[in-house]
Amino acid sequence: MVDYEVKAPNQVSVDFGGGVKIKFVSLEDGTYDKLVRDPDTYASYETKQFTDPTRTLTSTDLFGGEAVVRVRQSVLESDRGLAAVLGHEYFEISGLATRGAMPYGDINGVIDSLHNGAVDYGDNIVRQMINGGL
Repeated sequence: MVDYEVKAPNQVSVDFGGGVKIKFVSLEDGTYDKLVRDPDTYASYETKQFTDPTRTLTSTDLFGGEAVVRVRQSVLESDRGLAAVLGHEYFEISGLATRGAMPYGDINGVIDSLHNGAVDYGDNIVRQMINGGL
């Protein structure tokens, strides 16, 4: 983490460097369920929508400079859960940000590809916490 700023009691913006900026927003679980496409998740981000699948886009095009990740408030009740979930979302977003420009039609496939690595990344963070006695 390079820099962060608390924007509101439930929001923190983190500049990870290398063009990766994420605003994490915690939402009460019921509100989260109403706002996200898949309520069976712990956190969620969305990319901007475009109509031309061949249009080449960068992460700035997708996120407007700062990705917004909505997080279930209940995730904040566990240090391990919080670390795994935020690490997972960071892995996916940083993967998109460092990939460079790509056709809009390829983005969901790239996210799906990054997802498996993100699961491992989050699990590894928790494993390190456990090994460190946390």
